[in-house]
Amino acid sequence: MPSITASNTTIEYFDGFDDYNADQMDRCWTTEVRGTINSDQLTNIPIDSEFSIAAGGGRNSTNSLRFQTSIIGGKGWSITLAPQTIRTVGVAVSMSAFTDTGGNPATIIALVDTGTIQIHLQVNQDGTLSVLRGNLKDGLVIGGPSIKALSVDTYYYIEFSAVIDDTTGSFSVYVDRIEWLSGTGLNTRQTANNYSNQVVLGTLAISASGMTVDFDDFYSRADGTVMGDQRVETRFANANGTINHWTPSTNSNFYCVNENPADDDTSYISSDSFGEIDLYIYPPLPTINKVSTVNAVMICAVEKVDIPGATSAAAVYRFNYGPLYTGGIQNVNTIDYSAYMDIHGRNPSTGLTWTIDEVNNFQYGVRRFG
Repeated sequence: MPSITASNTTIEYFDGFDDYNADQMDRCWTTEVRGTINSDQLTNIPIDSEFSIAAGGGRNSTNSLRFQTSIIGGKGWSITLAPQTIRTVGVAVSMSAFTDTGGNPATIIALVDTGTIQIHLQVNQDGTLSVLRGNLKDGLVIGGPSIKALSVDTYYYIEFSAVIDDTTGSFSVYVDRIEWLSGTGLNTRQTANNYSNQVVLGTLAISASGMTVDFDDFYSRADGTVMGDQRVETRFANANGTINHWTPSTNSNFYCVNENPADDDTSYISSDSFGEIDLYIYPPLPTINKVSTVNAVMICAVEKVDIPGATSAAAVYRFNYGPLYTGGIQNVNTIDYSAYMDIHGRNPSTGLTWTIDEVNNFQYGVRRFG
């Protein structure tokens, strides 16, 4: 199960699906779930073969999270986050069809309270969008259908924002920066709680074959800010940084941490002393037209302990030979590998919004505590 810390941002998590394979999905997301038509309940299920990390399936020749439906039932992946009354989710979506062979619509984004759907975004048979409370397919429609419609096999950047409340709830849906749906003064609560603590992506409410759905460039944030079309860039270390205290299992330190997907115990770095630091240099971000700022930087460390028991570690940031900045300290207490992610919404050396040049000139790594 992933561990996430964040500083100077309301961005809770983001993912481009480019640094792990399907077998490692549960390191970065919480659990695979199944949805049932006419129910607001999601069931946790073991990882199966009805989803994949599809190479080249993303928008920029990158990976996508791909769902291919079957007769078993609707599927999705959930990420558990802190309970929030207000939450905004953005993700790029491409669909090969808008219903399964049985004519059932797909819920592609759901805001969930511990397995019970509060509010969800449904794609209808004609490609229009609707917002429903509660049950999949036949829940209470509180918005839509939209006037505009999606087209098949086309990527759209969809943003779904909601306030969960039984009397003053609201929602908005944006597609490629244009508002398609909105509503205020609504009951958006299905449980007894005015919040969601899980975000689910998938093809929920589907019960038969006939649909492929790709997701890319996902974000979730704990407020109502709609960010517009986002791009998640993933980088892997290509050189050692200025401090390398950890011990490589083979070759040089960066070589042991830059494989994709992680090769686990084949190559790794290890530490048995408090305070040891390892830093790495990364390839530069691309220069993207009209993009001059970076909304957040996330370090993702895949870690475990060799002997059962708790220790701790944190991400570290360094600009050239300047001071070290430490992210949130996270407990590492399992003998199985998991992802420990630290998000910084601002340059820790200036306290200001990141620029691409600043991101490119930082070193990133890990420090052992405990």
